[in-house]
Amino acid sequence: MREKKYKINHILYTALQFTWGLPQNLAGLFLFLVLTAINPRRKRLCFHCSVVSHWRFRSSMALGMFIFFGHWRNGEAHAQRILVHEYGHTIQSLILGPLFLPVVGFPSSIWAHFPLFQKWRREGRYDYFDFFCEKWADDAGARIVNRSANPYDNSKGRKSTEFHPGASEHAERPTLTPQDEARQ
Repeated sequence: MREKKYKINHILYTALQFTWGLPQNLAGLFLFLVLTAINPRRKRLCFHCSVVSHWRFRSSMALGMFIFFGHWRNGEAHAQRILVHEYGHTIQSLILGPLFLPVVGFPSSIWAHFPLFQKWRREGRYDYFDFFCEKWADDAGARIVNRSANPYDNSKGRKSTEFHPGASEHAERPTLTPQDEARQ
């Protein structure tokens, strides 16, 4: 029964992504096919119906149901957080459909790569996940995957530069909050 439910969810997820979210899924499919043609042995997996492909870049991104997952040096827990976050972007694609790229995709890309915003994050003024579409992706992914949006958040309101692209220092592994420990 559980396998049948998964297959139905997978069919519905894919159908919605390739109808309502067609523009970003075509771009994601194109990039996926190009990366697969370049390296057919590239690591790929399925995560909650989305297609995850590893690539050489340090950053990660989602285009429709396709997640392109970068190399993270901050450990397995951080990589899981990024995967759940990128999965949240696939949920945004389902919700926004053709509006995903102008509402989330382009602003997110500018937030991640514009030098002034990178400087602000390095200085600790803002955390990468404070930006509206990044916070929303964290929350959406965590809600679906049933994980905390930020299992490291024990800062009691302090800003952190640990988990954004472009941080120069490597973060030490933070402790889980009591709520996160209770979930495990």
